[in-house]
Amino acid sequence: MKSYLRYVLESSVLVVAIVLTRVQAQVTPPNLVVADKLHLPHKPFPFPKPWPTRPPPKAWEYKISDYSNHPCKRECVAGSRPMTCRYVFVVENYFTLSRACHDCPYNQSHCSLPHCVPADGLRKAIKVVNRMMPGPAIEVCENDRLLVTVVNRLEPSEVTTIHWHGQLQEKTPYMDGVGLITQCPIGFNAKFTYRFKASDPGTHYWHAHSGPQRADGVYGALIVRRPSSPLLEPNLGLYEHDLSDHVIIIMDWTEDSVTDRLSRYTHVDYDAKPRLMLVNVSSSSRCNNSNLEEIVVVVVVVVVVVVVVVVVVVVVVVAAAVVVVL
Repeated sequence: MKSYLRYVLESSVLVVAIVLTRVQAQVTPPNLVVADKLHLPHKPFPFPKPWPTRPPPKAWEYKISDYSNHPCKRECVAGSRPMTCRYVFVVENYFTLSRACHDCPYNQSHCSLPHCVPADGLRKAIKVVNRMMPGPAIEVCENDRLLVTVVNRLEPSEVTTIHWHGQLQEKTPYMDGVGLITQCPIGFNAKFTYRFKASDPGTHYWHAHSGPQRADGVYGALIVRRPSSPLLEPNLGLYEHDLSDHVIIIMDWTEDSVTDRLSRYTHVDYDAKPRLMLVNVSSSSRCNNSNLEEIVVVVVVVVVVVVVVVVVVVVVVVAAAVVVVL
């Protein structure tokens, strides 16, 4: 009897345990460990993003200008108040005959398209300001205040500065643009604003003062005019009109980058002298020494061929005349 009651009790406990297990399985998903929140792992920290979440600066949008219609480009009048002239120069690596040139040089009208730098008609890596070569011309009146912000978009390891040729910078020597002497060079993705007074009138030019950047295309005109008065402008009687089209920039030019040319000159005994001259960017003809030699050879060959043809014709005519006489 006792063994029977024990069997019934154990069976009942087993049935109750099975029922409770099934009920718990329906309430709690399988393989889920419920523990205190303090023992749960922390939420992982977000990985650092390689790109900034904020929008890029406006300079990256290449809203650049040639400043051909700048308000400071005006007639200088005696007694007028000086103006504050603002410019933004974006210095970057570029290429001659880029896609912006379309069908240049075969279509001459395409060579004047925005951002097209035809140079001497060959493709070459260059450095430019606002995708122009020469860069934007600064034309102001005497005593105007210049604010030129230079943005470096070159290689991450390349710095730059801009020197204002012809401006003495008497009260602003730190704006002369000589790296490591009057200022720290402008690093990659950085900018610096030159602030000085155009106190020295004349026909000048600005250019990069870091490495061979000037020879590779970072230069432009800097024109500081005086009022059109015989007392202020002693050369007024030498011309009738003072126009922007009268500015001529002559630049020596190489077929390869100046950095490569200097390296070969230093280590391979290479002639580093430029063989081309650019007048306001475009060179009308590629008249270097090698081309002259080719032209001379062609002319000599043509002359020899003409002489041979003439001699043959004369011989044939004489022979025909002799045959007729006989």
